[in-house]
Amino acid sequence: IKIEGQHFEGHFFFDDSFIAGSEEYNSYVNEFLEVLDHFANDDRQTRSTAYGKQISCTFPSGMLLTVHFKDKKLARPKKRWSQIMYMIYIIYYLQPIKLVHKYPLERVFVLTTDGDVCFSPQSVKDLQLALLRDSRVGGACGRIHPQ
Repeated sequence: IKIEGQHFEGHFFFDDSFIAGSEEYNSYVNEFLEVLDHFANDDRQTRSTAYGKQISCTFPSGMLLTVHFKDKKLARPKKRWSQIMYMIYIIYYLQPIKLVHKYPLERVFVLTTDGDVCFSPQSVKDLQLALLRDSRVGGACGRIHPQ
């Protein structure tokens, strides 16, 4: 997605990313990394984190992608704890370091979704424009109906 005057950055979070009792990625992560290799630039950086591992890379458009791999030995398992971990990452790490210095908070949008949700780039643009129209709106959510 590229909109004049806008900065987009992606963060993917994988729960249970490792084979039990191992530091090897599971088959889902390996499949994702194969696809990532096909589309992303060859500038991948891997870091160990308090919750597992993190990989960062860029796409030809210049968009940064950071993929977070949760190790259930290091961070509590289950979905709700994962959501808390993601928001803590955004609020205490990403927001103060990157966003405040570059972008006013009124122009920062965080989109979170489960991996099985399908949406188009246009729907993201439409949501962003709707949020910009009313400064009193701090968030939006929708109900998902499986197909």
